[in-house]
Amino acid sequence: MSKSNPEKALAALIPAPIRAGSFTVQPMTLGMFATLERIGSPLVTGEDAKDTLELIPSLYLLTHDPREIFAGNILDKAMEWANTVGVDAIGKIKAACDRQLKALFDVIPETPADEKKKKGHDGWIASAAYFAAKEFGWSFREILWEIPASAIFLLRRQPGVQADKIFPLSVIEEIDHGGS
Repeated sequence: MSKSNPEKALAALIPAPIRAGSFTVQPMTLGMFATLERIGSPLVTGEDAKDTLELIPSLYLLTHDPREIFAGNILDKAMEWANTVGVDAIGKIKAACDRQLKALFDVIPETPADEKKKKGHDGWIASAAYFAAKEFGWSFREILWEIPASAIFLLRRQPGVQADKIFPLSVIEEIDHGGS
């Protein structure tokens, strides 16, 4: 019988930053997911990218600190950044981004890309943020930009967390099962 390794189990559930060449792709946060959705990123819409150029803003966002990316025009910054990144690096960054998104989608019963076709993401992002603020007293800065979204969804499902007292059970059912 093997011994359990809580650190290894935790690392499997809550993603760590991923190195992609000289760049680092951080775990997906609620704020970053909402930003990717806002720019119509193929990474979260479920649509195929027409070409690499369409992915550049998303890859830029996922490799830079939010304080840096929101100071100025995101598209201009992304295109300037792309001129300094090699083709091989773009592929590695895209693969790391896909892994970070998969870590989030693995803990959400229905992937946001599938749900968007029905009604959009705003409900589950807002509900998850509200839950974390109410249950744990975290600031919205922490919830949106620092804590991996997968961690918030995993915490919501833990015994003793009174999510049903924070917002109606019907909202939880809607998030978990896409409604009836």
